Amino acid sequence: MDSLTIDINPTPKQILAWEKWLDKTTRFILFGGGAGGGKSWHLCEKRLVSALQYPGHKGFIGRKELKRLMQSTYLTWNKVCQFHKIPTTEWKLNGQYNFIEFRNGSRIDLLDVDFIPSDPLFERFGSLEYTDGDLEEGGEIHFAAFDVLKSRVGRHMNKEFGLLPKIGITCNPTKNFLYQLFYKPSKENRLPIEYAFIQSL
Repeated sequence: MDSLTIDINPTPKQILAWEKWLDKTTRFILFGGGAGGGKSWHLCEKRLVSALQYPGHKGFIGRKELKRLMQSTYLTWNKVCQFHKIPTTEWKLNGQYNFIEFRNGSRIDLLDVDFIPSDPLFERFGSLEYTDGDLEEGGEIHFAAFDVLKSRVGRHMNKEFGLLPKIGITCNPTKNFLYQLFYKPSKENRLPIEYAFIQSL
């Protein structure tokens, strides 16, 4: 992979999302708006860059239903890899345990973050350790899932990589916890420094 180069050509809104992802203060970035804004492409590109740039990196992509993640986000993932001409020898999908594993030791877990009555506190995520991660279609996700996963990032080689623990979230217009945590404070100019909201369209 020494000669592997990824050329990112982001849209203006994707540039803003990249800037927040790479800065040293923001920890939670909501990239929201209607369909066609490049949110999922940005998410997958970001996962790919992190995995290749930092051997041994461990991230996640979560969505309410794993089936929909595989039918949508994972298809975008494949398109991103094909677009950047990433050889199929560099990564593989473990369909049994739902993760993408790279030849350099990096890994992306594919998480089903649906609310389960038998696990209302999302304790199934309690022992996981990640560098950072992303949630797709955050408008469908329960606040408790986000809250627990916030505590699971920053636990895998962040110091060695020099990376802040972060979670990126994509969403369509919604009124769930994202409205209260991101959208409303952003419109009222009182969003905490560790939060960011970027409207894709």
